[in-house]
Amino acid sequence: MWSRKSKACASCGRSDIDHVGHELCKTCYTKWYVSKPANRSRMTRTRKRYYSRHAAEYRERRQEWREQRHFNGLRDPVLDRDGHRCTKCGSTEKLVVHHLDGTGRASVSRANSMNDLTTLCRRCHVKVHRLLDGRWAWGYDKCIGCGRTDRRHNARGMCYECYRKWNRERMR
Repeated sequence: MWSRKSKACASCGRSDIDHVGHELCKTCYTKWYVSKPANRSRMTRTRKRYYSRHAAEYRERRQEWREQRHFNGLRDPVLDRDGHRCTKCGSTEKLVVHHLDGTGRASVSRANSMNDLTTLCRRCHVKVHRLLDGRWAWGYDKCIGCGRTDRRHNARGMCYECYRKWNRERMR
């Protein structure tokens, strides 16, 4: 419902959207509110406070979801079976679970059985993938953002710089 002073948004002229304040619709009011530096810093503080309160809970839920999605809940049993050590070099730091047949994250159908999963450290994991296909991401010969071939690229087919830009835009 619009105020008595105006029948439409003072900025865009629309009358089909609810009135919020300052004779602006919800969309225009949000743009106006965010454009003020004091409001932006207030929003940032509020967001940080929220995430710091819920960070542990969010991290746990995200980790459970990821483990179920990529390994059918077998990540911890595989780590236990391998003694929380890399099966190649014996390292105990930065461990990942690797699909032996190559049906990992990039694959539509993953073979998630105890016999198909093994524990590797990050260093050995990168070495294994470089030996398998000569590059890190399957199906990409160059960065899909900038076209560079001199840098390693991730599973989305982007180099580090393009991925950072893409992720920054996505989080806005």
